[in-house]
Amino acid sequence: DGETPLLLSADLGSANLTRHLLDLGADVHAVSPANQTALHAAAAAGDLDSVRLLLDRGADPARADADGATPLGFARHLPGRANSLIVRELLLRRRWFNNNNSNNNNNNNNNDDDDTSPSATPPA
Repeated sequence: DGETPLLLSADLGSANLTRHLLDLGADVHAVSPANQTALHAAAAAGDLDSVRLLLDRGADPARADADGATPLGFARHLPGRANSLIVRELLLRRRWFNNNNSNNNNNNNNNDDDDTSPSATPPA
């Protein structure tokens, strides 16, 4: 039905399989027919390990699917602690992702002595 093995493994909440597929070259940016990524699937499954892994491998935490839903929107519907941990992770990474892309798009017009620029790696 157009879903990649990476999307299916994330949907199952299998961080080990997701890691293995990424190590074999699976595209972290691949989308389903509904324009959902593996990050959408991992967030919906409540799998914090897969969410972190996909974010570490470059998944876009702000990417919207065909209905405009983001991984954060999926995670907000999870019950209990899984919700809060995944929502927190996605918010932190989205802020880092947006700040880092904004700085790259400014063609490095910032002062080199500016201590507020984000680090080269996302928060863990």
